Amino acid sequence: MEGSSRSRGEEADQVTENVHYIELRRSICKGEWDGVKQFFVDHKYPLNTIILSDYTALHVAIESGQDTIAEELVNMMSETDLEIRKGRPGAEGHTPLSLAAWTGRTHVAKCLVQKNSKLLTIETNKGYIPVTVASSVGNKEMTKYLYSITPHEVYGPEKVIHGFRLIYWSIANKMLGR
Repeated sequence: MEGSSRSRGEEADQVTENVHYIELRRSICKGEWDGVKQFFVDHKYPLNTIILSDYTALHVAIESGQDTIAEELVNMMSETDLEIRKGRPGAEGHTPLSLAAWTGRTHVAKCLVQKNSKLLTIETNKGYIPVTVASSVGNKEMTKYLYSITPHEVYGPEKVIHGFRLIYWSIANKMLGR
């Protein structure tokens, strides 16, 4: 094909890799930890490998509600691996913790924070920290939890927007009061 910068061999390798990722995603979504573990053993990919739609396996596990798999992956990953954001520039760009905040996976959020508390202050591509992500979707339990452990310096003069967002979304989603 004229103008193509990839050879047929590279294209075949890409298709094969995508099939592997589909298998991994299927194992995650079905809650098959042995299949997930075996994928990483067989293919020798690092745990922070970006798979379909710019997600890591951990992002997929959190989004699909597979808490046990998410926790196993967190235990195996480094602190730095947990800081990876999903999504291309312009996309939301969730870290695993902000995705857990978005989806209400409180148990996974606790596991993530225990391993890397820096996640509490990492912004999405849109400038939201996990506590403001939780408040923006009206998740009162998650918002209370994250607020109780988020360093209050993040609401200071340089980043006052976080405090404004937290207040705005808490009011908008009727989370204040009892």
